[in-house]
Amino acid sequence: MAISIFDYADYREFVRERVEQLPRHGHGQYRRMAKHMRVHTTLLSHVFGGKKDLTPEQACGLASFLELPELEADYLLALVERNRAGSTPLKRALERRLSALRERHQEVEHRLPGARTLSREDRATFYSQWYYSAIRLVSSLPGMRDAESIAQRLGLPGALVQSTLEFLLSVGLIAKQDDGYALLAKRTDLGASSPLVSAHHRNWRAQVMSRYESMTRKDFAFTAPITLSLTDFARVRELLVEAVGGVTGIVEPSEPQTLAVLNIDWVRL
Repeated sequence: MAISIFDYADYREFVRERVEQLPRHGHGQYRRMAKHMRVHTTLLSHVFGGKKDLTPEQACGLASFLELPELEADYLLALVERNRAGSTPLKRALERRLSALRERHQEVEHRLPGARTLSREDRATFYSQWYYSAIRLVSSLPGMRDAESIAQRLGLPGALVQSTLEFLLSVGLIAKQDDGYALLAKRTDLGASSPLVSAHHRNWRAQVMSRYESMTRKDFAFTAPITLSLTDFARVRELLVEAVGGVTGIVEPSEPQTLAVLNIDWVRL
């Protein structure tokens, strides 16, 4: 698993370990880093030797060199500013900022950009039943050109599928084409804090549970009650969030050929 800046309280340690993971232990990397940041290599030697701190401007240059996403770049800058803070109240304020950034990082939706956001009323409708999402996705599969074919694929009444398609068209989640339908966004955005999340989870888990008896070796289900430390609980959560991001990277460019659902539960009891 790639190292994450959110696991570090010192930006120097993060950079050193990231460089160490590169081929040949990052030989020549600090020289290239200094050139990109427009500083002398001696300055970086002092910084990563613990004698000096970067300025906020230099931190921005470092984030650019490392090609950090916006949230990670903000965290790097906050680490630098915390180190440079000259008063206890300012240090405490920056610690709160770092904590808030770590919490944002833990939210999956910040790692899945490009999702479609619906109005409050449309979200309430879309997430009320599993079939809104299922019909939307199935409509993009080969051969699913009308309500009748989609209804047969999902085992739903044709009238229900037709009214759902009309809703999806009206809110801009799908588009009607000569040969069928097309998705206008790969994902919809709900957010972990939405009161609709519990209904969304229940709806899809209920569908999966109803299919346990008919699962084949091509399917996968895993249940494992375990005990572990609180620290490792957080580490596993981070691993799962990264896995979801990895799945998204595969799914985004993938050609629609079948409908699948990914359910992951990782909770403390």
